[in-house]
Amino acid sequence: MNNAQTKWPTRKLAACGEWVSGGTPSKRVEAYWKGNIPWISSKSLKSFDLSDSEDRITQAAVDGGTSLVPTGTVMFVVRGMSLANEFRVGVATRPVAFNQDLRAIVPAEDIDGRYLAHFLKATEQAIIGMANNASHGTKRLPTEMIGSVGVPVPPIKVQRRIAAILDRAATVRRKRVKGIMLTDELLRSTFLEMFGDPATNSKGWKMLPVSSVVKEMEGGKSILADADDSASTPYRVLKVSAVTWADYRPHESKPVPVGYVPPPSHIVKRGDLLFSRANTTELVGATVYVFDTPPNRLLPDKLWRFVWRDTEAVDPQYIHVLFMTAAIKRELGKRATGTSGSMKNISKAKLMTIPIPVPPVDLQRKFGQFAMAQHRLLTERREGATATADLFGSLVQRAFRGELMSTEGE
Repeated sequence: MNNAQTKWPTRKLAACGEWVSGGTPSKRVEAYWKGNIPWISSKSLKSFDLSDSEDRITQAAVDGGTSLVPTGTVMFVVRGMSLANEFRVGVATRPVAFNQDLRAIVPAEDIDGRYLAHFLKATEQAIIGMANNASHGTKRLPTEMIGSVGVPVPPIKVQRRIAAILDRAATVRRKRVKGIMLTDELLRSTFLEMFGDPATNSKGWKMLPVSSVVKEMEGGKSILADADDSASTPYRVLKVSAVTWADYRPHESKPVPVGYVPPPSHIVKRGDLLFSRANTTELVGATVYVFDTPPNRLLPDKLWRFVWRDTEAVDPQYIHVLFMTAAIKRELGKRATGTSGSMKNISKAKLMTIPIPVPPVDLQRKFGQFAMAQHRLLTERREGATATADLFGSLVQRAFRGELMSTEGE
């Protein structure tokens, strides 16, 4: 983090407080576990405020040598696969214990823990770059490297003001993200309320094979991408990742060779329902609805488009959410095959045999209208969340350059 625009002194992270290592109490000693002291691990360090964990230990474990750190302690992951793409940081809001994959800093008297944690999170990309490989894909942060990070140290009152400003901004950001999650959950819960769980068909709908509503699964072509991504080509072919995460992502694409002219059936259109025939075990059969798309996106051979037997007899939004349910995912998993690693593939023939509940089309359309309204709301909330995230990032950068204090009258 550039501190050139402030008059604040810089101190190495190693000198910002007492460093404490974590550990795991013996699993063989029952008296050490199921107590009331949170035991934080890398998997439970997923929020900024650390007050609880799935695993808890007893005072006996602490007396036996397990480190217990006080409220205000800064904690961060130094070993784990998460270091490949994120740096998890948090602040203890009560006394907690932690495992050996974490390090803790009990801040010095002139260091505010929340200020320090915000600074470390703001330096995330640089810190991720320090991680090296340990074993089996696990990443490790060398103590000497992260300890050398320079931390701007303004007066403690300024630190606390900065932390308070960033805390408020982070709260707004979390609320935006929660709103997105609630919108998505409402779509799924409304589906179950209207149609029941497909696993049990509690509503008693007709159970018919996919082939009763789907005429065919229309695929694209495997195209050797142009080596030059900046080449002036009118078309781009989608990657499988364009549908993997339940949202259509047209930017997940690659250029085709100059001069290639695709057949019209390979061009993705608004209103398409796309399906991934090949993916990892958990993601085979990922399905997305195309609300909108650039006009030059093409289907690859690993993505299919649903072609309906009768567009008046089915609502694509119903089928879309149906294919996202656990029941249908299980059926897809049963029929998928694979010969190497965790990649799986499902054939058209096997897909067509999956039994699905087919409610009256009027009820499907009612759900489809609701789904479209939810999509509009979700789009608005995502745009708001993106804007909030951008503002938060800007606020963080300004905070550690000393610019917030100047605007606040200091």
